[in-house]
Amino acid sequence: MSLTADEVTLCNQVLDQIGAAVFTYANQTTNEAMSCNRHYAQTRDVLLEDLEPVFARGRVELTIYGIGELVYWEGSPVTYESASVYFGVIYYEDDFEWDYIYDLPSDFLALRSEDSIYELDGQVYEPSDRYDVAGDLLCTNLDEVHLRYIKAITDPDDFDSFFKEILLLSLGIKLLNSLAGTKNDALQERMEKRLEYLIRKAKSRYKKQPDTTGYSSWNNSRYGSGKV
Repeated sequence: MSLTADEVTLCNQVLDQIGAAVFTYANQTTNEAMSCNRHYAQTRDVLLEDLEPVFARGRVELTIYGIGELVYWEGSPVTYESASVYFGVIYYEDDFEWDYIYDLPSDFLALRSEDSIYELDGQVYEPSDRYDVAGDLLCTNLDEVHLRYIKAITDPDDFDSFFKEILLLSLGIKLLNSLAGTKNDALQERMEKRLEYLIRKAKSRYKKQPDTTGYSSWNNSRYGSGKV
């Protein structure tokens, strides 16, 4: 898949930093263009998941996809627990540990790390005790799910300045030796130090910034039933 015009602009900033040849949106067949294309999306998604920037945070009440439990008669399933619910996949009671299946958002990238452990009804649960992510589905025993997650943001216009700079440096370090010609240890060391500083700064900044997305009652029900 080709890079977008905005992605090409970002990649050319990277190439400028390391002293490599830039390329155009119209011609993405050069060595520089193909190298950027190989690394860009993966680097962006890893940083989104690791940094959890505010612009990529999402909250949503999930839509039910199916119910795992079936009613049996003489060992064979005869009907669904709820005829009003659409079933795209049939799970057998003996083989399936979850009661409910939900569609994940189309822009889902990862779950928020801050919810790795939480307290409900006086008991501490690990994520695996409460749900399991399987492809584009979330399986759980909760009959209502309000999900906090990281969005797969792809439009560079949505990135903030901190994230853009970290993305540029991360790409530059990956591409430095292969595209910049002679190995430049001093430049790589400067870039790595700058990247380490910005990541610390960004994580501190993002941690302090409150979530403002989602519906108004979210914070009031943060530790209520259905919170994932």
